[in-house]
Amino acid sequence: MTAADFAWFERSEPRLAQCFTLTWLAGLVPERVVRRIDGRPVGYYGWADLPAAPDDGVIVAVTQAAGWALMVETYTRYGVADAVAELSKDTRLVADFRNVELDGRFLLAENGRTLVEFDPYTAYERTGARPDLLVDAMTAVGLKVTGPDLSVPSPPEIPETEAAFALTERLVTVPFTEDLLSSSKYLAAVVPDPYASRPS
Repeated sequence: MTAADFAWFERSEPRLAQCFTLTWLAGLVPERVVRRIDGRPVGYYGWADLPAAPDDGVIVAVTQAAGWALMVETYTRYGVADAVAELSKDTRLVADFRNVELDGRFLLAENGRTLVEFDPYTAYERTGARPDLLVDAMTAVGLKVTGPDLSVPSPPEIPETEAAFALTERLVTVPFTEDLLSSSKYLAAVVPDPYASRPS
C-alpha cells in the first residue's frame, strides 16, 4: 500500500479532503465510540444521507469496518486532540487529520497514551512516548523521517497526507477505500461545535 492508492480521496471527496479527522479504534462498536465523546446519537445513515448539522452542534459519523470502528469528523478533532486519552482507553487508536491550512497530524495511541505523533509534512519532527516506533513503516510509505540534507539530492515528492493514510492502513490492516467510505452505514451523533461563539 502506497500513497498512490489513495489518490481517489481528494478526487472523490473534495469537501471532506479540505478538513477531516479519520480515527480508527480497535475492537470498539460505533455506539461505544459515541459514548466516549459524549455524543448524542441521531440514527444510522448512508454516507450520502448524513444529516445536516443542527443548531446546537455538528455531526460526527462512526461506522464498523472489520474489527475496527472508523470515526469521520469534519469540524472536530476528537481523534487527534480533544479526546485521545478517553477514546484510546483499553484499545488502540490510529488517526489522521488535516485542516484547510494544510496543518496535518498522524497519531498512534494505546490505552490512553500517545505513542507517536507528527505532522506528515514534517514527519522528521515526531513526539510521543515512542516517537521512533514506526520509522521503518514511515520510510516504506515515503514519509521523510530525517530532516532535509542539502548535501544530497532531494527525494521524489510524495503526497504526505496520502502517505500517512498508507501508514495507517499498515497498522489497521483494513483497506480504506472509496467503497468503504461511500457504502458503509454510519451512526451519526451530535457533538458541540468547537467554533461556536461562547458567551463572554
